[in-house]
Amino acid sequence: MLAGLLLAVLFSFPTVGVAASDSVGAVNVVDRDGSPVSLDAIFDAAASADVLLLGEFHGDTLGHQFQHHVLQRLIADGRPFVLSLEMFERDVQLVVDEYLAGHIPEDQFLRNSRPWPHYERDYRPLVETAKANGSAVVAANVPRRYVNLVAREGAEALTETIFHAASRLLPTLPLPEPSARYQRQFRDRMAGMPDHGGPSVDNLMAAQVLWDAGMAESIALSARRHDGALVVHVAGAFHVEGDGGIPEYLGYYAPALHVVTVTVHPSLPADSPGLADFIVESGTLQ
Repeated sequence: MLAGLLLAVLFSFPTVGVAASDSVGAVNVVDRDGSPVSLDAIFDAAASADVLLLGEFHGDTLGHQFQHHVLQRLIADGRPFVLSLEMFERDVQLVVDEYLAGHIPEDQFLRNSRPWPHYERDYRPLVETAKANGSAVVAANVPRRYVNLVAREGAEALTETIFHAASRLLPTLPLPEPSARYQRQFRDRMAGMPDHGGPSVDNLMAAQVLWDAGMAESIALSARRHDGALVVHVAGAFHVEGDGGIPEYLGYYAPALHVVTVTVHPSLPADSPGLADFIVESGTLQ
């Protein structure tokens, strides 16, 4: 229980209480160098990309509005896409597919897919837009029970204690070692966390690797299955920023893919250069 609570804190950005808006207006965007660019610059970059990683602050309502805007813009531009989500785990992919195909009603889908809190407000618009467009939706995340297992017992627990049948829910083992840069990024963040006597930092690092590698492999497989479609993956910003996490593991699993990273912040961070290809400041959209 403790490991699960700590993981929920460590691997999700803080929620922010940003009010929703029905109107659209200007939005501030900067590129990888921190220079102001237009919103169109993101879509110009995505036009030649295979993967668009959208990093979010969980609970940023205007950030979720931006994600919805991205899907609507892709539809308007005629670009096929696949929606990939951290918010659903691999073991509910069949349930997701059944709902998209119209085999089960939404209430059964929600009872069986373990949606995140505030699904209706934050993620339902994305899923319903994909459904209406005939786009696939990928339950990309490793089931949390395995991430918690690694946090408690270390990476070796994956090969020593799980059933063979569970391997289809995990990325290919053994997992590649994270780069020194990504380990430093993770440990720097951990240094700012209070010590509650929970899992060791090494175990938490291994759990983070499993989480990121699992999503990256799901994205890579989706790009292969849906050749020509843009895989739009939504995840917490930490999984996307700094070229570690998901981008790093996509480099292992599918190095030929052209990946564009976009993160959405309630306000532009002072250290924005290098965090992502584009950073969007939450606000109304135009």
